[in-house]
Amino acid sequence: MNQLRIITWLLPKHLRSSWINIAIILVGACIALVSVGLGYIYSQAISEAGLQYAIASSSPGSLNIRITTQNRPIAPEDYSALQESIERVVDDNIGFLVQNFARNGRTQSNLSITNDPMDTLSLFGGPIGRPFFLTDFEKHSNLLEGTWPSTAETEHADNHLQIDTVIGNDIAKLMHYSLGDTVYILPYKGDTSELIIMNIVGIAEPNDPQQEYWMGTPSYFTIQKVNDKPIIPFYVNEDDFINKIGNKYPNMVGDYEWLIFINANMITPDIVVATQGALENLETEINKQFPRSTVLTYLENSHRSGLLSKYTKNKLLAQIPIFLFISLILVADFYFLITIITLFGQGQYTTSSLINSRGANFQQIFMLQSSTYFLIIFVAFLGSPFLADIIADTWLLTSIPSVSGLRKNLLFSSPHIWVWTGCASAITLLVLILSGGVALKRTLALTTQNKSRPSVTPMIQKFYIDGLIGILFLLLLWQTQSKSGFVEENISDNRLFVEPSLLIGPALGFMLGGLLLMRLAPYILRVITFTIHFWAPSWAVYTLTKMSRDPFGYSAVSAVLMLSMTLGVFASAFQPTLSSIESSQALYEIGGDLVITDISFSKVNQDEELGKLTSIPGVQHINPVLRENVKLVDQKTNKPSYLLAIEPKNMESTTWFREDFSDTSSGLDGLIRPMLSDSIPTPDKPGGVPIPYKDRYIGIKVNVDVPEFVRKNQWIQFTARISDSYGHYTNIELGEIATGTHNQNTYETLSAPLPSQFNLIPPLLLTSVFVTASPSSNIPTGSIHINSLISGEDIISESHAAIPEFNSIEQWQLLPNTTQATDSLKISQKISDSDSPGLTFSWSSDLNGDARGLFIPTGPFPLPTIGSPEFSVGEVVHVQAGREIIPLKVVGTTQFFPTISPKLQPFFIVPVTEYINYATRIGRPYKGPEEFWLSLEDNADRKFIVSSLNEKLSNAIEVKDRDAAVSMALNNPLSGGAWGSITFVSIVVLVLTSLISLTTHSVLTSYRTRTDVVVTRVLGLTKPQMILSLIFEKLFICVIAIPAGLAMGTILYSWILSYMGTTQSGQPIVPPMIIDTQLNIVVLSLCLILLSAIVAVIMASITGLHYKTSDILRSAG
Repeated sequence: MNQLRIITWLLPKHLRSSWINIAIILVGACIALVSVGLGYIYSQAISEAGLQYAIASSSPGSLNIRITTQNRPIAPEDYSALQESIERVVDDNIGFLVQNFARNGRTQSNLSITNDPMDTLSLFGGPIGRPFFLTDFEKHSNLLEGTWPSTAETEHADNHLQIDTVIGNDIAKLMHYSLGDTVYILPYKGDTSELIIMNIVGIAEPNDPQQEYWMGTPSYFTIQKVNDKPIIPFYVNEDDFINKIGNKYPNMVGDYEWLIFINANMITPDIVVATQGALENLETEINKQFPRSTVLTYLENSHRSGLLSKYTKNKLLAQIPIFLFISLILVADFYFLITIITLFGQGQYTTSSLINSRGANFQQIFMLQSSTYFLIIFVAFLGSPFLADIIADTWLLTSIPSVSGLRKNLLFSSPHIWVWTGCASAITLLVLILSGGVALKRTLALTTQNKSRPSVTPMIQKFYIDGLIGILFLLLLWQTQSKSGFVEENISDNRLFVEPSLLIGPALGFMLGGLLLMRLAPYILRVITFTIHFWAPSWAVYTLTKMSRDPFGYSAVSAVLMLSMTLGVFASAFQPTLSSIESSQALYEIGGDLVITDISFSKVNQDEELGKLTSIPGVQHINPVLRENVKLVDQKTNKPSYLLAIEPKNMESTTWFREDFSDTSSGLDGLIRPMLSDSIPTPDKPGGVPIPYKDRYIGIKVNVDVPEFVRKNQWIQFTARISDSYGHYTNIELGEIATGTHNQNTYETLSAPLPSQFNLIPPLLLTSVFVTASPSSNIPTGSIHINSLISGEDIISESHAAIPEFNSIEQWQLLPNTTQATDSLKISQKISDSDSPGLTFSWSSDLNGDARGLFIPTGPFPLPTIGSPEFSVGEVVHVQAGREIIPLKVVGTTQFFPTISPKLQPFFIVPVTEYINYATRIGRPYKGPEEFWLSLEDNADRKFIVSSLNEKLSNAIEVKDRDAAVSMALNNPLSGGAWGSITFVSIVVLVLTSLISLTTHSVLTSYRTRTDVVVTRVLGLTKPQMILSLIFEKLFICVIAIPAGLAMGTILYSWILSYMGTTQSGQPIVPPMIIDTQLNIVVLSLCLILLSAIVAVIMASITGLHYKTSDILRSAG
């Protein structure tokens, strides 16, 4: 009680006498508490904005819920029980989300239909009829003809059921139905004694096919397919479906659906987990009552891969950096507080000694000091949440990309901010009490003889503290690296969880860096003093000597500045890198400026159609793209691979490419240049053997030489491939030669008529000659001698002249195949009955049903390709696309290329025109590009171009805008889109800690060394030299702190960001992360620290140079 009275008596006097000290400590405490409050508010804000972003970026139809119960009786009593049960379960679990729902019922796909019940043959292999009902169908459909079904009595005289129906307009056109027609549905397969007569009373189409009501696509208006059977839906009233069809055929089964339209905006971050559980319970309870039921929604699924699961993972991954950043701010702030308290402890030696001399012991003074700290923290605790609210409202939240506006009242009214601020208050109070107690003990132990040299080493310089923190940091570092990050994924439910102990690793490393600098600074100071002691000017020697006598203040302030600089460097890299990750992923995923998908053109009019699109203002180039899954067949690997065919000519101006993607080239232009071929056919090199314009027959004179042991009932078939002027191809079966009856010493003539000129437009070219064996045959070795190619206007005979261009061996190439032994081609005049030499095709591996032979390539052969890094330049590989083998020559390698996932390695990039020409030339049916990348001008109107594309092509096409995708990705608050404002917090902390630390240290040092300053002035040290001395002190602190801060900040952000370059499943992101630093933030941090040093020099000069010599010497004496 006596001690309490003493404290209450002394506390007001102590507060009045130490108000400057208390104010500075209050600022430091407020920094800690406000930072924690802002961290909480910021975390809640990005959680709210992130959820809104996730919902807004998803189509409403995908978030709605589709409940399907299969194989249920359609009898009225069964349907009523089903409806009651389903809707009760829905209301119990997700009633808070439901804003409306529709019911859909349909028969199964086993009811045959016919237009004439007397025509029994039409019942086999015909289409299937499916009556269905859908509530509110008529409100969302446009009736083109007729009326909606009526509910009048529909019992037919012959015991048939007669029902009015409405069909879709597309169905009416395809099936040639018109208003008033009748369609007969057979409830019993093959039995026409009982029929459901569907009277077509209306033809309709959807009001808006994109409307949320249709849950994606309005499939009720078009012919559907189930197991390759055409299904024709007939819309009927719900009452007709249940009470008429269901009453008459109670054993008939069907499928029922509940289309639940939800209000996703009702979901808040606080109820995300509850919503996931509700959806899981919904599916579980429905399946308990009605097995084989499904609940489909993108909102969530049983595999935990829905929108809410992705949001939960992204939120956790976004909150981890916030926690790490706030922990770094707290460490820097605690260093600042410890330094300030220690400096004030040295400056208040007289006050503490005076209280001690009046009979107060250490415990009483400590309680007085702790009471002061408690009042400081209490004031900071009361004001910090409100200050955090003001900062968040005026600055922090305004920089967060928001979809529909944040509900700020939910962020600020939460009591959790007071809980978090209270925890931060307790920790800050503990730091103040411990550091204050150590500083007080050190102050009371000082004697008059050693005022300038501490007799007790400060706590933060003890070796065991350094060692303990170092061991803990290394342990956590090892654990973090072994787990490849701060989070792990639970295999059972795919959820992410955080190891809390790992999150303090960066803070411990931060703290360890400050301790190491404090340990090294005195030694650096001693080395500098020893180095320049003999030649430096007197003011410099005086400064170094003064600093060496008591290096704690200088090293402590250096540590504070270093940590502040580290915060600035760390903040300069975090936001740009996270934004770069998101923008790079969007750029990589899209490919071109604009990308058109789900569209193709015929080979004849593709150039014309693309020309029309190029004429749209703002469009520069259009690059066709073809994608295929192929197999790498070299060395019998059959390894799945990926092939991307592009137009290399304008690709550099179309797509986005980063220099680090390829090791063999520094840019896209250098990478794809080797694919640009000079071997594309020209009029002087037509790419085939020309067939005379008037000739309608072609043939070859051929001789077959196979071993005698080959069975006599085998045959070899010859096929010629012909192309026309439009690039269309067709195969012509020339005939076959039986191995047992053929005379190996004579040539046989095989011929066939050419296609009609209506099918192929002259001039015609022979491009390939294919050779195959009879089915199940394997001819191990042999040769085929082709003497000549002949043609004529009528049936081929010996008198027809040969086409001389055929025998030019330079133009021919062997058709690639999967055999290990290569075929051969050479010139031969064996048994030749002409002056020109023939061609000999030989094989040494089994000839079977797979095509072998010769062809004339239209471009470079093998095709040039850019491969994945596992290949080397100059290597020739073979891939199989369908049945065709395609040889590729690697002219470059790259690790990444836009739109290609590295999981699909190996991959190949080939020129699209040459690839299509080659594939069709060797026998493959034409497959054109189904994707087109557009290159736009810099100032092009993208919205106008997209609308023009839809107008010229179709509204059904999908147009992807790369800039829109990048903008959308950068606005994601959970993926770096909201980190700009958190940088502001680090800058404020940097300014306050640097300025107050340097200024306080300068003023207190000037006050404590005032006697030395006056004596040196008496001995001849001038005022300019004294100012130089002060500048030298601050320069020493900055020279140590700034490089150390730059180095530590770089190490810190490199370490933490290395764990940010992974996906939710732990896989490396594509493309790989590149750390990006905003140099302006680093420069700003540097300038603020230097500005703080200048202010400190000015303040120290004002206080130190205005002491009266007589007063100081008199008080010292």
